[in-house]
Amino acid sequence: MRTSYERRLTYEWDCLQQLMTEAPDKLCQARRIDDHAFLLSVAMMPALSAQPGQDWQPNIKDNHQITLSFPRYYPAVPSEIFLSEPVFHPNVDAVNGFVCLWDKHRVANTARHALAKLASVLAWRLLNADAPHLMQPSALDWYHNSPDAKASLPLNQHPWILTSLMGEDDQRPRRRRLS
Repeated sequence: MRTSYERRLTYEWDCLQQLMTEAPDKLCQARRIDDHAFLLSVAMMPALSAQPGQDWQPNIKDNHQITLSFPRYYPAVPSEIFLSEPVFHPNVDAVNGFVCLWDKHRVANTARHALAKLASVLAWRLLNADAPHLMQPSALDWYHNSPDAKASLPLNQHPWILTSLMGEDDQRPRRRRLS
């Protein structure tokens, strides 16, 4: 008999397979690394690879290899995402590529939610300046102190995952009532 953790991971894997079918240009590859993590190749998810100078283009990276990891007590604790090559953002660890996605985690959050939030973080639409989430203070300083940094970010034009793809509310695993 499979555990609830194993059933949920099977559900997450199936959702990623469906997303690969719906948007093969965005989720290019997915494979299981082990029982607790998936290796994903995503495209069309622009991010700054380094602090931009006068010319933005050389610092924009569109394709990423990410590891989507599910801790032992998932979904009670959130999934984790690691970029194989860290990017320039306050909520991305510059050493190991860990991306801080969750300010308030819910059990209902899925791998699709994680990918949508990752796209928002990399495009600088989502930024958390609170101390436990801040991993690159220099990126936050640049964002606040550079004139017109927010307006000049060229990353906001490309939504990675449409809201219609996120409309999985009716398919999400539900908790059963025991009484």
